[in-house]
Amino acid sequence: MIPFYENKPESVYAFRFPNITFPPHMHIVIEMMYLLSGEVQVSIENENFTLKEGDVFVAFPNQVHSYESVSCENLMILLPVSAIGSMSGLIQGMHPKRYFLRAAEMPEYVPSVLNAFYKSYLTASPEEQEALAHAAFTGIVTKLGLTETENARPTIIGRAMELITNSYRQPITLQWLAQKLGVSKCYLSRELNLFLKMGFREYINCLRIDYAKNMLKQTNLSITEIALESGFDNPRTFNRAFQAVTGTTPRLFRKGSHSFA
Repeated sequence: MIPFYENKPESVYAFRFPNITFPPHMHIVIEMMYLLSGEVQVSIENENFTLKEGDVFVAFPNQVHSYESVSCENLMILLPVSAIGSMSGLIQGMHPKRYFLRAAEMPEYVPSVLNAFYKSYLTASPEEQEALAHAAFTGIVTKLGLTETENARPTIIGRAMELITNSYRQPITLQWLAQKLGVSKCYLSRELNLFLKMGFREYINCLRIDYAKNMLKQTNLSITEIALESGFDNPRTFNRAFQAVTGTTPRLFRKGSHSFA
């Protein structure tokens, strides 16, 4: 099971994500979010906006973005660049002029495609999912428009986010990350705190706990196995971190996970 913030480049991957709140992250795939109800605060590339019912958000590969919501229902679609056919060449070195479309702005057929995707995402074949995602993406991006990307993310923050995304379940430390990036630990800590609005260790724990939540809901692994698989040294540390992030224990979360499905 691969949570939504991890790289999954092989095929279209869709899922519901109620009450989505997640700190800054990035992918090597395209991410589309269709908001079915409620509101979501979105941050991407120093832009902040609120999505409302019927709106769509798009993030291109390697664009750092975050979500915050108290109550919402949405369909999340991760779309590998290989799945958009001839458009893959058009978006190379580009990003959207805007990152979202209001419900009233969307091409007439797109909501129908997205609603069909929502109703069938658990049962549709990979080919059907790819066809629906491609159709929706084409209509949305045509309306959003494209602009050339300047400085294709060689920044310290961008490189740090990529390393963290690929390594957060390993015994990663701030010192290790600073050495990989060729900067001082103090400098990197300050920059990450400013960008993430939280400390390095807190952010790593958020990623690990989100991974663990998915494992608790969708596997029969023991809590000890999930703790180790998520990157924690032992169950005690895992339990403490899990309660700090979620307000409950792993065992109680698993017991009530049907409420989150």
